[in-house]
Amino acid sequence: MKNQRLTPGQIIGNLAALMVFICTLTVTTVSAGGLSALFTESDVDISALSPVDGEGHGYRIVYRVPVDIDTFWRFKTDFDNSFLIQNKTITSHRLLRRYNNIAVTETTYAAAPGKHFTWETTTDIDNYQMQFRLIDPRSSGQRYHWGFIQLIRDGHQTIVVQQAYFDFTGAGFWVVYPWQGGMRDVLKTNAVWEQEAIMRMQAAYR
Repeated sequence: MKNQRLTPGQIIGNLAALMVFICTLTVTTVSAGGLSALFTESDVDISALSPVDGEGHGYRIVYRVPVDIDTFWRFKTDFDNSFLIQNKTITSHRLLRRYNNIAVTETTYAAAPGKHFTWETTTDIDNYQMQFRLIDPRSSGQRYHWGFIQLIRDGHQTIVVQQAYFDFTGAGFWVVYPWQGGMRDVLKTNAVWEQEAIMRMQAAYR
Protein backbone atom coordinates (compact mmCIF):
# COMPACT_ATOMS: atom_id res chain seq x y z
CA MET A 1 0.00 0.00 0.00
CA LYS A 2 1.40 3.38 -0.94
CA ASN A 3 1.67 6.01 1.75
CA GLN A 4 -0.66 8.94 1.21
CA ARG A 5 -1.73 12.02 3.04
CA LEU A 6 -5.06 11.39 4.69
CA THR A 7 -7.80 13.91 5.21
CA PRO A 8 -9.40 14.07 8.68
CA GLY A 9 -12.43 12.29 7.24
CA GLN A 10 -10.31 9.43 5.90
CA ILE A 11 -8.50 9.10 9.21
CA ILE A 12 -11.82 8.82 11.01
CA GLY A 13 -12.91 6.27 8.43
CA ASN A 14 -9.89 4.08 9.10
CA LEU A 15 -10.62 4.56 12.76
CA ALA A 16 -14.14 3.35 12.70
CA ALA A 17 -13.25 -0.07 14.05
CA LEU A 18 -12.47 1.51 17.40
CA MET A 19 -16.08 2.61 17.81
CA VAL A 20 -17.88 -0.74 17.81
CA PHE A 21 -17.75 -1.34 21.52
CA ILE A 22 -18.52 2.28 22.40
CA CYS A 23 -16.02 1.67 25.03
CA THR A 24 -15.62 4.65 27.32
CA LEU A 25 -17.86 5.96 30.06
CA THR A 26 -17.52 8.45 32.93
CA VAL A 27 -18.41 8.73 36.58
CA THR A 28 -21.75 10.33 37.35
CA THR A 29 -24.56 10.03 39.86
CA VAL A 30 -27.17 12.31 38.31
CA SER A 31 -30.13 11.66 36.04
CA ALA A 32 -29.65 10.85 32.35
CA GLY A 33 -30.93 14.28 31.37
CA GLY A 34 -27.98 15.99 33.04
CA LEU A 35 -25.25 13.60 31.91
CA SER A 36 -23.98 15.46 28.86
CA ALA A 37 -22.95 18.53 30.83
CA LEU A 38 -20.86 16.42 33.23
CA PHE A 39 -18.88 14.45 30.63
CA THR A 40 -15.42 16.01 30.59
CA GLU A 41 -11.98 14.70 29.69
CA SER A 42 -11.06 14.41 33.39
CA ASP A 43 -13.85 11.93 34.03
CA VAL A 44 -12.10 9.12 32.17
CA ASP A 45 -8.49 7.97 32.21
CA ILE A 46 -7.04 7.29 28.75
CA SER A 47 -3.44 6.22 28.26
CA ALA A 48 -1.54 5.50 25.06
CA LEU A 49 0.25 2.14 25.12
CA SER A 50 3.32 0.89 23.30
CA PRO A 51 2.56 -1.79 20.70
CA VAL A 52 3.11 -5.41 21.61
CA ASP A 53 5.15 -6.29 18.50
CA GLY A 54 6.92 -2.97 18.00
CA GLU A 55 4.50 -1.76 15.34
CA GLY A 56 1.14 -0.06 15.71
CA HIS A 57 -0.49 1.59 18.70
CA GLY A 58 -2.52 0.86 21.79
CA TYR A 59 -4.63 2.45 24.47
CA ARG A 60 -5.86 1.69 27.96
CA ILE A 61 -8.98 3.28 29.37
CA VAL A 62 -10.39 3.06 32.88
CA TYR A 63 -13.83 4.41 33.79
CA ARG A 64 -16.78 3.86 36.11
CA VAL A 65 -20.45 3.31 35.29
CA PRO A 66 -23.30 3.94 37.77
CA VAL A 67 -24.97 0.54 37.35
CA ASP A 68 -24.18 -2.80 38.96
CA ILE A 69 -21.82 -5.22 37.25
CA ASP A 70 -24.44 -7.79 36.23
CA THR A 71 -26.66 -5.17 34.60
CA PHE A 72 -23.76 -3.72 32.67
CA TRP A 73 -22.48 -7.16 31.70
CA ARG A 74 -25.84 -8.06 30.17
CA PHE A 75 -25.90 -4.74 28.31
CA LYS A 76 -22.37 -5.16 26.93
CA THR A 77 -22.91 -8.78 25.86
CA ASP A 78 -26.26 -8.21 24.13
CA PHE A 79 -24.75 -8.71 20.69
CA ASP A 80 -28.08 -9.31 18.95
CA ASN A 81 -29.33 -5.78 19.55
CA SER A 82 -30.86 -2.93 17.59
CA PHE A 83 -29.79 -0.07 19.87
CA LEU A 84 -26.28 0.43 18.46
CA ILE A 85 -27.66 2.04 15.31
CA GLN A 86 -29.06 4.81 17.52
CA ASN A 87 -25.44 5.95 17.71
CA LYS A 88 -24.91 8.33 14.77
CA THR A 89 -21.48 6.83 14.05
CA ILE A 90 -22.96 3.40 13.29
CA THR A 91 -25.07 2.65 10.22
CA SER A 92 -25.68 -1.07 10.75
CA HIS A 93 -24.99 -3.84 13.22
CA ARG A 94 -25.91 -7.51 13.22
CA LEU A 95 -25.07 -10.76 14.94
CA LEU A 96 -23.71 -13.20 12.36
CA ARG A 97 -23.40 -16.25 14.57
CA ARG A 98 -22.96 -17.30 18.16
CA TYR A 99 -21.57 -20.55 19.49
CA ASN A 100 -20.82 -21.34 23.11
CA ASN A 101 -19.23 -18.16 24.50
CA ILE A 102 -18.14 -16.68 21.15
CA ALA A 103 -20.11 -14.10 19.19
CA VAL A 104 -19.32 -12.87 15.68
CA THR A 105 -20.81 -9.52 14.70
CA GLU A 106 -20.67 -7.26 11.67
CA THR A 107 -20.83 -3.47 11.91
CA THR A 108 -20.68 -0.68 9.34
CA TYR A 109 -19.86 2.91 10.19
CA ALA A 110 -20.94 6.27 8.83
CA ALA A 111 -17.30 7.36 8.51
CA ALA A 112 -16.32 4.27 6.49
CA PRO A 113 -19.05 3.61 3.91
CA GLY A 114 -18.69 0.34 2.07
CA LYS A 115 -16.46 -1.26 4.70
CA HIS A 116 -17.68 -4.08 6.93
CA PHE A 117 -15.99 -4.65 10.28
CA THR A 118 -16.37 -8.24 11.51
CA TRP A 119 -15.61 -8.81 15.18
CA GLU A 120 -15.14 -12.00 17.16
CA THR A 121 -15.80 -11.59 20.89
CA THR A 122 -15.13 -14.29 23.48
CA THR A 123 -16.98 -13.79 26.77
CA ASP A 124 -15.94 -15.11 30.19
CA ILE A 125 -18.87 -14.51 32.52
CA ASP A 126 -17.08 -16.01 35.54
CA ASN A 127 -14.45 -13.28 35.32
CA TYR A 128 -16.58 -10.57 33.65
CA GLN A 129 -14.16 -10.33 30.77
CA MET A 130 -14.53 -9.99 26.98
CA GLN A 131 -11.70 -10.58 24.54
CA PHE A 132 -12.23 -9.18 21.04
CA ARG A 133 -10.46 -9.19 17.70
CA LEU A 134 -11.16 -7.86 14.24
CA ILE A 135 -11.54 -10.71 11.75
CA ASP A 136 -9.95 -10.17 8.30
CA PRO A 137 -8.76 -6.67 9.30
CA ARG A 138 -7.22 -5.81 5.92
CA SER A 139 -10.62 -5.90 4.24
CA SER A 140 -11.64 -2.97 6.47
CA GLY A 141 -8.40 -1.02 6.08
CA GLN A 142 -6.74 -2.22 9.29
CA ARG A 143 -3.53 -4.12 9.95
CA TYR A 144 -4.85 -5.58 13.19
CA HIS A 145 -7.10 -4.70 16.11
CA TRP A 146 -7.58 -6.76 19.26
CA GLY A 147 -8.00 -6.28 22.99
CA PHE A 148 -10.08 -6.98 26.07
CA ILE A 149 -12.69 -5.42 28.33
CA GLN A 150 -12.59 -6.21 32.05
CA LEU A 151 -15.47 -5.34 34.40
CA ILE A 152 -14.75 -4.92 38.12
CA ARG A 153 -17.42 -4.85 40.79
CA ASP A 154 -17.44 -1.67 42.91
CA GLY A 155 -20.46 -1.89 45.18
CA HIS A 156 -23.52 -0.92 43.13
CA GLN A 157 -21.32 0.51 40.40
CA THR A 158 -18.88 -0.98 37.90
CA ILE A 159 -15.30 -0.13 37.02
CA VAL A 160 -14.37 -0.89 33.43
CA VAL A 161 -10.87 -1.43 32.09
CA GLN A 162 -10.46 -1.68 28.33
CA GLN A 163 -7.16 -2.24 26.59
CA ALA A 164 -6.68 -2.51 22.84
CA TYR A 165 -3.95 -2.64 20.21
CA PHE A 166 -4.43 -1.58 16.58
CA ASP A 167 -2.71 -0.36 13.46
CA PHE A 168 -3.77 1.23 10.19
CA THR A 169 -2.48 3.89 7.82
CA GLY A 170 -2.62 7.22 9.66
CA ALA A 171 -3.04 5.68 13.13
CA GLY A 172 -0.06 7.51 14.59
CA PHE A 173 -1.49 10.87 13.61
CA TRP A 174 -4.95 9.94 14.92
CA VAL A 175 -3.60 8.95 18.34
CA VAL A 176 -1.99 12.35 18.96
CA TYR A 177 -4.50 14.55 17.10
CA PRO A 178 -5.91 16.77 19.89
CA TRP A 179 -9.04 18.08 18.18
CA GLN A 180 -12.31 16.73 16.83
CA GLY A 181 -11.82 13.33 15.24
CA GLY A 182 -8.71 12.43 17.28
CA MET A 183 -8.51 9.40 19.54
CA ARG A 184 -9.55 11.14 22.75
CA ASP A 185 -12.40 12.94 21.04
CA VAL A 186 -13.75 9.74 19.46
CA LEU A 187 -13.56 7.83 22.73
CA LYS A 188 -15.22 10.65 24.65
CA THR A 189 -17.99 11.08 22.06
CA ASN A 190 -18.87 7.42 22.27
CA ALA A 191 -18.62 7.52 26.06
CA VAL A 192 -21.42 10.07 26.21
CA TRP A 193 -23.60 7.99 23.95
CA GLU A 194 -23.10 4.75 25.85
CA GLN A 195 -23.56 6.32 29.27
CA GLU A 196 -26.87 7.81 28.22
CA ALA A 197 -27.89 4.54 26.57
CA ILE A 198 -27.33 2.40 29.67
CA MET A 199 -29.13 4.95 31.82
CA ARG A 200 -32.13 4.79 29.48
CA MET A 201 -32.13 1.02 29.09
CA GLN A 202 -30.88 -0.28 32.42
CA ALA A 203 -34.32 -1.57 33.44
CA ALA A 204 -34.29 -3.97 30.49
CA TYR A 205 -31.02 -5.53 31.66
CA ARG A 206 -31.68 -5.90 35.38
